[in-house]
Amino acid sequence: MHGLIHSFLRSVRWRTNRWFGYQSLYFYSTFTATPQISREDYVFVEVDKEAAERHNQDLHDNGNPDIPIDRLEAGHRCFGFAEPRGDIVSWGWVSAPPSGKNIMVPWEGTLALGLSGPIAYIWDCHTLPRARGRGLYRDNLLTISRLMLEGGSESMLIYCNARNTASMRGIGAAGFRRDSVLSILRAGPVYLLLEKGANPIIAWSGKAVRRRRKLA
Repeated sequence: MHGLIHSFLRSVRWRTNRWFGYQSLYFYSTFTATPQISREDYVFVEVDKEAAERHNQDLHDNGNPDIPIDRLEAGHRCFGFAEPRGDIVSWGWVSAPPSGKNIMVPWEGTLALGLSGPIAYIWDCHTLPRARGRGLYRDNLLTISRLMLEGGSESMLIYCNARNTASMRGIGAAGFRRDSVLSILRAGPVYLLLEKGANPIIAWSGKAVRRRRKLA
């Protein structure tokens, strides 16, 4: 009987989470390029199509190995650190449209984030378990930010879930400061976005959301 009750409650929770959700996101920004970082244990690389195809078992998302290639072809870029033998162990995606241009960035759930240049946005960062605890996430954020800011972007933007304390530590160590808090409520295909100092935004699944609040 106990097992049946447990299975029933788990089924109810799964169905509820499928249709309803809530989360808080912390947005961070930086405007300052840092000096170049030099490491002897890992090599900083830009992931091109050839490298993405070799590492698609790590870089792919949602079980689709074509996603990294699709992202590169859409104008997004990927940077990271590789071991001396060439295996990429830490990476992050960045979107940096030039001034006056727009790009759609995969975001929360089925939403996309409409990004306008000259703001650059870092997203979907990951470090393989065997390389964690070595400051690669921090160094990747620092290096990507330097490249984008020196390349014409006026500011960098990144966010993380409010419960992801490890990510928050790395973001803070990379010199980002918290800019705002965004709450997302979801009911089926409808999203409600709430941010202090901005009007609520209602968005539908598959649509793009544009951030209306200017960075300080």
